[in-house]
Amino acid sequence: MADVDPKVIKRAIAGDPAAFEVILRAYQHRVYALAYRMVYDAELARDITQDVFLRLYQRMDRYDPSRPFEPWFFTLATHYTLNARQKALLRRTQSLDA
Repeated sequence: MADVDPKVIKRAIAGDPAAFEVILRAYQHRVYALAYRMVYDAELARDITQDVFLRLYQRMDRYDPSRPFEPWFFTLATHYTLNARQKALLRRTQSLDA
């Protein structure tokens, strides 16, 4: 399990790109594994992983540093993956009907 120092997370919230990269490297494989287990598609899981980290970057200011980071982040990742999976299923269904 990756455990990122809370000081690094605070620096990432403040906009430090090096700190954000530490977070990305610590969690990218776990986010990919989560996405892959939910969508069973390697290409889609890679896209979701990139999008999750983009979403994290955009929403770091919403994180409350007094609470644990991992549960907050993986909730964000799970919700994004569920939404992406639903969109992918709708696209497949629509293309079959056409």
